[in-house]
Amino acid sequence: MSEVIDICVQLVELDMSRLSAELRQAMTQAELMKEDHINYVLRELDGYDKLRDEASGAEVSYYDKIWQSDTLILASLKTRLLTGIANLEDIPELEKDWNLRSNGQILDLVHQSLYPIVYDRIVSYPEESDNQDPVALQICLKPLHLTFWNHHKLSKRFQWLPTDFEMSDDGKSAKGVCYINNLHPLEHAELRKVIEELTAAHVSLFERVLADSISENAVYVIAERTVNKYSYDDNHKPPPDFDDFEDPAEHFWAYEEWEDGRPISLPAVKEGDSQDGEHTFGKVDVFIKLPLLRPAFAHQTPDKPRYEGGSWHVEGMENEAIAASGIYYYDEENTTESRLSFRTGVLQPESYEQSDSRRCELTWGIGGDDIWVNEPGFVITRQDRCIAFPNVYQHLVSPFELVDKSKPGHRKIVAFFLVDPAIHRPSTTTVPPQQKEWRTSGINTNPVLKGAFDKLAPEIIDYIDPMTGGTMTREEADAHTGWS
Repeated sequence: MSEVIDICVQLVELDMSRLSAELRQAMTQAELMKEDHINYVLRELDGYDKLRDEASGAEVSYYDKIWQSDTLILASLKTRLLTGIANLEDIPELEKDWNLRSNGQILDLVHQSLYPIVYDRIVSYPEESDNQDPVALQICLKPLHLTFWNHHKLSKRFQWLPTDFEMSDDGKSAKGVCYINNLHPLEHAELRKVIEELTAAHVSLFERVLADSISENAVYVIAERTVNKYSYDDNHKPPPDFDDFEDPAEHFWAYEEWEDGRPISLPAVKEGDSQDGEHTFGKVDVFIKLPLLRPAFAHQTPDKPRYEGGSWHVEGMENEAIAASGIYYYDEENTTESRLSFRTGVLQPESYEQSDSRRCELTWGIGGDDIWVNEPGFVITRQDRCIAFPNVYQHLVSPFELVDKSKPGHRKIVAFFLVDPAIHRPSTTTVPPQQKEWRTSGINTNPVLKGAFDKLAPEIIDYIDPMTGGTMTREEADAHTGWS
């Protein structure tokens, strides 16, 4: 047989071939869909396309209220971020904050739980006044009010400490009003500027997440596709007649067998065409609060080649009032694909019959006695992707591992947690830095203060220091981490 050599194929042709294969594979996996369901999904792609913002690259991700962009962060800003983060990473091993539940694989470079607001201990300036004279530092912040209904959602002792950011009139830049907790303002001054620019960039995603989370806006996005109820196949054979059985027990079991075999009709596509895809959203207020940027990275080595994944969780408690999270996946090397999965609690549909457990499971995938939770799917977390989602969705990081097991690898992220704009929480605007080491270094870098303190005996300084209050050592801060 003579050798046959294929003709060189254009890149676009190869892409089209791959897309065709993926769509065909998806069709074969869509066991629960009929032709009208598939046609509806294909038609609504135009609606999703209209929701996409070309300037920021913001687009609806895998599921409602989740937005993503692969072009949100400019390459120049990413380069500056890598430089700033490298300075955070360059610390002694003993000072590194390895996540306790990660088998020494997750390193938190700036953690929101460190140096939190400790109720009845921390001092603060008055919220209702601009007076930031040191003599005004008399207020110990009190815990939020506990009730029977919210006691399991509130911490009686702590709250993460957010930073206020002021947005420019055009919404294109953000300025931190005061310091960022756990980020030294002098040692990391350039990184602070990078954070401000990253914050401004993420606002476009946050605006869309918040807008989608308001029920009145739901009609402007992609509407519900099907009628949310089930029905039975009328062509199925009739139920067994009681009069045909001498033994009532035999009729009972015959009826149960008929009931279990009774097919349901798939939920029908709603009448009318797919939605065009409109979006109405307001601007994030002139002030936004972020509890923190959280730079962290997963570090795999040949002796620990696999990260087993995280756990289902939302961010913070009611104390933090976090409305949305944003994650920027800025660097990865030698790791397999990772996914961020989502789930959320849901209400029982009105059409659900409590005794009809089998049909319920066939229609919604939830057994009659199960907790009502939807798991809509996952987003692939590739490098340079930004994802934003509401904090009503629990999320979970899937396992991933090294591609080449003989070499180390990593995945690096920066996470932003947006405080609900409608809820007031204390911030760094009124709460001074609590890091005792910052005050010590501040004195040492000020010639006047250093000269004055050098004249005092160490015993006198040790006596005065606890009386000033308002600070804690790293050991004290570590002891507070993870407690509620």
